Amino acid sequence: MTFVLGLASFLARYVRNVLIVADNALNVVVFFGDPDETVSSVAAKKSEARGWSVLARLLERIDPGHLDRAREDDEGDSAASRLWGWWR
Repeated sequence: MTFVLGLASFLARYVRNVLIVADNALNVVVFFGDPDETVSSVAAKKSEARGWSVLARLLERIDPGHLDRAREDDEGDSAASRLWGWWR
């Protein structure tokens, strides 16, 4: 029984980590963002901006408080878009 619970816990952490990596990759590939920042963090920072406000409201409706938990103020400085000065 302990083995099964340990395996379930490991798999849950593994799946969560894979989802975070996918989220970070989406931020880089689609939004030219920082590779260490999630789309949710960007949405939290830009929740008042056109387009981002729709995503922010959707995330908050699905998971109240999500944007507050996802916001990473220490991330976002190495975004590729800063090289060109557009998009963000």
